[in-house]
Amino acid sequence: MVLEESDKKQRIITAAIDLFYKKDFEAASIQEITEAAGIAKGTLYLYFSSKDALIDEIFAYCNIRNVQACDEGLDDEPTAIAKLQRRMQNAIRWRVAHKKEAVIEQMYMSIPGRGEGSRYTQQHRHFAIVDKIIQAGIARGEIKNAQSSLLGEVFFGIGGAFYYYFRENPRQMEEEYPWRLCMQMVRDCLQADGLKPPPDK
Repeated sequence: MVLEESDKKQRIITAAIDLFYKKDFEAASIQEITEAAGIAKGTLYLYFSSKDALIDEIFAYCNIRNVQACDEGLDDEPTAIAKLQRRMQNAIRWRVAHKKEAVIEQMYMSIPGRGEGSRYTQQHRHFAIVDKIIQAGIARGEIKNAQSSLLGEVFFGIGGAFYYYFRENPRQMEEEYPWRLCMQMVRDCLQADGLKPPPDK
């Protein structure tokens, strides 16, 4: 069977995600990736100039799919708080369902020279999108009048806590109470004082 060019590249990406997740970026070799993909070693270099280039593209591949999933339905939400709540639910569900891709994103962000430093100084899609929602909410009086980067850290802190909780307790994702608590924490921590909370969905 002759593989189409796009099929070969996708096989490389799939094999690299699996091996990077299992062994990390350094330990997984190009030889192992090409063997797992079922292609000749030289074929990989037709698509990726180096292992570093492959790692960069794997991160972008995972990150873009994550961002797209996180942004689903945001335009349907009427307020900044509701948008943040929807985005948090989307993010947690995606990360739990796509554990390999989520781990790869985390590993990449810890690589010196690529992901180090303050997240808000990087061109990182997640933080840029959330920051924009928060700033719009502050301007409309929906969100507390504080630095958007600080409020973003609060938002991602809540998301991280519930992600790790659900990852360790996956059955709880089917329960209503943990999600209601998560959404309430977003509202309580970020909503401007004096606003009535939106009705629970």
